[in-house]
Amino acid sequence: MADGGAAPLTEPDVLAVLMVRAFEEADGEGLVLPRDHRERAPRRAREEVGEEAAHTPAGQQELLVHRARSLLPELQVRVPGAGRARAAARLGGVVTPLVVVIALLVGFGTNALGPDETVNVLAAPLVGLLGWNLLVYVVFALSLLRGERPPRELVVGAAAREGAGGARALRGVLFLGGLAHRLVERSLGRHAARRAEEQAVAVRAFGRFAADAGAASEVLLAVRLRRLLHLGALLLVFGIVAGMYVRGLGLRYEASWESTFLTADQVQALLDRVLAPAAWVLGTPVPGILTIEDPARGPAAPWIHLWAVAAGLVVLLPRAVFFVADSLLLRRLQRSLRLDLAAAGFRRQLADVRGAGTSVAVLPYGVHLEPRTRDALVACLHDAVGARAELDVAEPLAYGDEAADARLPGEHDGPVAAVVLFALAQSPEVEVHGRFAHDLAERLPPGSRLVAAVDAGDYAERVGDGARRLDERRRAWQRVLGEGGVPVVHLALGATLDEQAAGALAEALRAGDAPAGAGA
Repeated sequence: MADGGAAPLTEPDVLAVLMVRAFEEADGEGLVLPRDHRERAPRRAREEVGEEAAHTPAGQQELLVHRARSLLPELQVRVPGAGRARAAARLGGVVTPLVVVIALLVGFGTNALGPDETVNVLAAPLVGLLGWNLLVYVVFALSLLRGERPPRELVVGAAAREGAGGARALRGVLFLGGLAHRLVERSLGRHAARRAEEQAVAVRAFGRFAADAGAASEVLLAVRLRRLLHLGALLLVFGIVAGMYVRGLGLRYEASWESTFLTADQVQALLDRVLAPAAWVLGTPVPGILTIEDPARGPAAPWIHLWAVAAGLVVLLPRAVFFVADSLLLRRLQRSLRLDLAAAGFRRQLADVRGAGTSVAVLPYGVHLEPRTRDALVACLHDAVGARAELDVAEPLAYGDEAADARLPGEHDGPVAAVVLFALAQSPEVEVHGRFAHDLAERLPPGSRLVAAVDAGDYAERVGDGARRLDERRRAWQRVLGEGGVPVVHLALGATLDEQAAGALAEALRAGDAPAGAGA
């Protein structure tokens, strides 16, 4: 059940999968993406991937990618803005060329030498830019000292997490969501999706894609934005330096200095320190400030060369290094993408191929399983582990029965996944429920997984408007079982099962976290 062996995907493939999933979930009636296309796509994808490979995590990722590729052409015909939305999620399209052009034009148009053909060696615009860039480098260094590092792997498909990561995802969602609505307004009204129902589907789908892409690509988006800032700063200063020399070829500039608070000796000391690296590179000393007899003027060329080299050392060279480093980081992150196969939308798309070779033993404890409840539990487990999983629902155990009384099908054939079903209506007891779970974990074969599912049943109806009582009872079950190392998942089998509960069960059943039966 683990998907840790899945191979990395490309970012365009991931965005294609997210786009198709968004439209499928928003278009339940098949108005934009017809049902017959959706039904044919999985069959074609399985033929391309292969039936055997489709049962492995890597094969299931490929299955989702091939499925999305087969549906995208039809989707893009009906919703032309879909392609532009995927490009926007990667900051593609005209964004980078626009930054390049604007930075160069602004830099070249900035008259760093001054409008009156006089260069004030203390007030050049480059001085402020150099100081700003040094401040940015300090911020970068502090972030590194705080231990902020990019993740080794990017898992795509799960909901955005709370906290700092959620805030960054939200910014991406707002950006992409606003763009998505503009794409809908500009493209859908002029193309195939003209009916109000289809436009509503497209708006919902673009909103869902914006949320998914924002959560999935927040790290990539942050690296891309940082890389664009490096590129913009580099080209801005390059344009300023180039403009200085172009203007210096056609006009005669002279150097001067003026200061209300600094003496000539203080100005000389300041310039000697600031321009010392540039002077060392050029192999010439910093000119003496006294050669400029205030208020007269002196030659400007030496100062222009010094400030140009200083700009190269402080801005051009470091920003170029940062740009290359972020480009390499972006390439590594793009190669680390992996789909969260336990996410709700992917579970449904892979239901027919997931679960092969998986055995799940269900042990109701002190619970009377009515046919409706049993069917709901089976549907929940098939959603969590796949339709091909083998489920064995044992006869209910009575309150007070020992773990030795439990029948575990396949316990001698290798690891199994065991689900103990409790009732939320019962008060959890350490000596009864806690001990049963502990003893059962001891009985399971090595590598097995034990999960406690607590069904609310009609308890919520019986307590009426008692949200506080429900929360207290859930916390009690978590305290009795969860503290013993058994994952606890809360279900409501008497009602329609929500995606959050099914996803929690799927996550708990995945192997790798605190396995039972290892002699603990």
